[in-house]
Amino acid sequence: MVKHIVLYNAKDGKEVYLKSQYEQMKEALTSLVGKIDGLLKVEVSVTYNETSHDICLYTEFTDRAALEAYRVNPHHLEAAQFVRSVTKDRVSADYEV
Repeated sequence: MVKHIVLYNAKDGKEVYLKSQYEQMKEALTSLVGKIDGLLKVEVSVTYNETSHDICLYTEFTDRAALEAYRVNPHHLEAAQFVRSVTKDRVSADYEV
């Protein structure tokens, strides 16, 4: 299994994100489960740390090949377009368990 974690900052600040963008981003990403082979789980949360990133995306994949296929999948690319429009300062980490 591969875990993929992405941290973002909200482009317009955490308060604006929570009020008008969080639910849309969460739905865009969580709805990918069942549409993309090998994508097992998606969580989108707002962090409570004041000194870190605002948003955390946590995903699980069957294997590395599934993660690579996800990166170029049209469903993911569509969701990512919205995510990029409301976020900045992206960092990510992938690891196998």
